[in-house]
Amino acid sequence: MAAESESFVRLLPVLAIIVVSIGFRLRRAVRPRWVPLWSLWVLPVVFLVGGAVGLQMRPPLDTVAWASALVLLLPAGWVTAPVPMAVDKTKGRLQIPGSIWAVLRLVVIIAGRFALGFLMAQPGADRPTLFLATSILSGCVAGYYIGHSFALLRAWRQAPA
Repeated sequence: MAAESESFVRLLPVLAIIVVSIGFRLRRAVRPRWVPLWSLWVLPVVFLVGGAVGLQMRPPLDTVAWASALVLLLPAGWVTAPVPMAVDKTKGRLQIPGSIWAVLRLVVIIAGRFALGFLMAQPGADRPTLFLATSILSGCVAGYYIGHSFALLRAWRQAPA
């Protein structure tokens, strides 16, 4: 029992930093902000590359699950993308309305990845199933953010010059 409480005490500074970081991010996220067009592709590229690297040593089922999840969540990203408040074509940027959903979405993704990693580290864990779940989560996130980025790019292109 003492070892468990000692482990928890060691985690407290990290948890405090995470909570404070999320708090600051939430404060900033609820305000409208200008976003450069190139930054729309950061998350999709990160999750595409991360997914591709993670799938190299996995069985074909994980690759199929990842690709299927990507295709299934792409429309969700397209539909839920915010409508830009303004477009500045000369500077190549969009003004996005503030929303706490973007931060909450990232928190859920990070918590999901953390939970899967934690479960994989447990003795007797069903690692093949957990790797499959990780592939599905990665594909969902990649698909969602690709759809999201394409919807915002479409809004930017359709805006008057």
